Order: sequence, then C-alpha cells, then structure tokens
Amino acid sequence: MPRLARLDAPGILHHVIIRGIERRRIFRDSKDLDDFLARFGNLIPETKTACYAWALLTNHAHFLLRTGDSSLATFMRRLLTGYVGQFNRRHKRHGPLFQNRFKSIVCQEGDDRILGDSEFVHEMLKKADDRFDRYYELKRLGYNLESVEAKVCRIYDVSVEDIYSKSREKVKAEARGLFCYWAVRELGYSMLELARRLRMSQPGVVYAVRRGERLATEKWLALTG
Repeated sequence: MPRLARLDAPGILHHVIIRGIERRRIFRDSKDLDDFLARFGNLIPETKTACYAWALLTNHAHFLLRTGDSSLATFMRRLLTGYVGQFNRRHKRHGPLFQNRFKSIVCQEGDDRILGDSEFVHEMLKKADDRFDRYYELKRLGYNLESVEAKVCRIYDVSVEDIYSKSREKVKAEARGLFCYWAVRELGYSMLELARRLRMSQPGVVYAVRRGERLATEKWLALTG
C-alpha cells in the first residue's frame, strides 16, 4: 500500500517523532548527543525552521517544529542522514539507525492540541534530563551489565549461569527479573538487546522487567544502594 503524502508546506506546525530501529538506542553517550544537537542547532537558523520544544530520549526523540524555507522532509533528511553517518563511524556499525521514516503530526492553528503537544514534549524533556543524568552517573560510577549481574548474584545468592538459565525456580526467576529491570530501566538497554543476550523472547523480557520492578519496589532494592 503506498504511503500517504505528507502535508509539508512552509509555516506548518508539526509534532515530529523519530525512533531507533527495533527500539535500539539512538544516543549512546554524550558525544552522540553533542553531535546531534550541533547539527540540529545549525539547521534551525539555516532553514528558518522554528523549534518550540524538543526532547531527546535513549531510543527516540520528539520535536515541535514550524517549517521555514525548507520542507520538513528536507530538514529531517539533512539532520538524520548526517547524524547516522557520524554515529556509524564512531560506533563501527553499518546500516540504518532509525525506524522507517520520521513520524509527523500536523498541529492545526487554534487547536488546543498545540498546547497539549508542547506540554507533552516539555514533560518528555524533563524525563529525558532525569534519565540521562541518572544514566551517565551510573556509567561514571562504573555500572554495566557485569556489575549488575554481580549485585543480583549477591542479593539472591545465585550464579551468573543461574540468571541466564531458563529455570523457572522462584529464586532464579526473581534474580533474572531484577537483572532485566535494572538493565532496562537504569542502564538503558533495550529489551531486544536483553532478549538476545539472555536467549529469551521479547515478551519474556517484558514480563521479567515487570517482575523485577515489582520486586525492587516491594523489597526496597536499589541498584546503587
């Protein structure tokens, strides 16, 4: 089925969303963020595009943009193509980084949704700030998957092999759940990455993360505690 044409003319206000392919991270470190923001900041005045709000999260991003001299398609192509090339070179990878093309939602003038979209994006920005602050603090302290494994093993008195086993024994299942929860929610790993690492299905990892969140809440368990 052919794609529908976008409403893409000068002066149109768009809520734009980009997502990592297979929900993978599109920003791995501060250098990625700096590179993306530098490109974004240069294109805004160059194309006379207005940006009212933006939020960069681990595997997706939101923007509230009003097009100027360049179409939204041109703006996003220049932004994303250059960024992906640099990202792939830095991280020694190949292939696409973003899921399909970007998504854009036209905001009608006078529509209350404009305010709603702006508030939504700003709320995402606050969450992104909190999440990246937490993520980089954990990295600075030396936390990674191996250190999370070690902490979970100490808490449950199990081995790393037990975490990676497919055993449904309660203690091993709980250890696996807590590991998945901290890896996804604290360190920012995607559920797809964990599914491959643990040789589990993605729905299985989703369930494990939920189990781990419940355990962490009920038992007052914190990764840095």
